[in-house]
Amino acid sequence: MVYTESLAGTFSFVAFYERRIRRIIPALYAMVAVVAILSLFYMLPANEKSFSRSVLAVVAFVSNILFWREAGYFDQPSLDKPLLHTWSLSVEEQFYLVFPLFIVLLVRWTRGRERIVLTGALLASFGLNVWAVRTHPDAAFYLAPGRAWEFLLGSILAVGGLAGPRTSRARIGAITAGVALILLAVSTFNERTPFPGERALIPCAGAALCIWGYTGAALHLSLRVFAFRCS
Repeated sequence: MVYTESLAGTFSFVAFYERRIRRIIPALYAMVAVVAILSLFYMLPANEKSFSRSVLAVVAFVSNILFWREAGYFDQPSLDKPLLHTWSLSVEEQFYLVFPLFIVLLVRWTRGRERIVLTGALLASFGLNVWAVRTHPDAAFYLAPGRAWEFLLGSILAVGGLAGPRTSRARIGAITAGVALILLAVSTFNERTPFPGERALIPCAGAALCIWGYTGAALHLSLRVFAFRCS
């Protein structure tokens, strides 16, 4: 949407971030409020200070940075951090804080070469992550620069970097291969698997194949086992 609206000259930063706020903030803040209330009854007093810091970090979309700084040998166990899962949302919001301006400038200054620049940015981020997962594994996991390539992979598909599958058989093949790669990662990765790094290519390629074979994805994911309808 950012790309197509930028091409048409109709993109609005205010409208974009309003959509993000409507989509994210109500559910996120409601979840944090429920967890905070439950923490009063179930959390040990020694952990309340750490939890309060995580609440502030979550609402400011910097929880990934907090959990990265807290990572280490003497860190509080992950199971005692009820908001740990919000690190990925913080990475996402940090990406979308920069990405719209990046796309607007690309469209304005590199008309017709957007895919090349996006691919270069993807490769740079991926290379950084492969290096960091060996030298600074906690930073490689939590921080946005080394995870941006995962978002950029989807962005390249969104701007038409690859022509979509032309036949229903190709669509079904793409989604089936994508699901197989995701299941491979789920079934073989464990706590000893260096991640993300190059191993992250497996689930990310699987997700990309699912997006690429969109019609096939809609067919598979509409099955009752994958989805339910809320009335």
